[in-house]
Amino acid sequence: MLSHVNKRRTAITLVELLIAISLLGVVGTLTVRWFIMNSQYQKRLTLQSDCDNLIRNTLWDIHKDLKTAKVILYPRNNTKMNKLISDTKLVIRNFSGDIVCYYYKKETKEVIREEYFIPTGNQPSNNSRVVGKNFDCVIFTNRNETNNLVGIYMELGPSVMMDSVFLMNS
Repeated sequence: MLSHVNKRRTAITLVELLIAISLLGVVGTLTVRWFIMNSQYQKRLTLQSDCDNLIRNTLWDIHKDLKTAKVILYPRNNTKMNKLISDTKLVIRNFSGDIVCYYYKKETKEVIREEYFIPTGNQPSNNSRVVGKNFDCVIFTNRNETNNLVGIYMELGPSVMMDSVFLMNS
């Protein structure tokens, strides 16, 4: 009997093998799922950051023109009706007399800038360029009765930004 008690067991039983495989499977599944979730999270963050940057760059272009704007031509508030007017178009006149228009084209999802200026002795000229692409919504709102405060609302993917600009030069 003593010889039987002193013998070592060297084989792995089938039950031990199944338990080890199932534990390894659970840990492996959790690890793979964590990597997949982390990858999706990083993609969402990258998309959010890219959309934020596109909106900021478009707003920066609009701000550059609004800094030199003299008056908002459209949309204009109706002081008699005391209503805020919103539209997908913003038209301003700068100090050199040029008219600058920003508008949102829903079909192509683009924000377009057009500048109309009259060179001396010639017909009016038109410069047009795309300022931003893939926008879901762009709205310009004239926020006061003196027509010197414009609100800008932009949606692009998961990003939404609102901004207001006061025309100091009016």
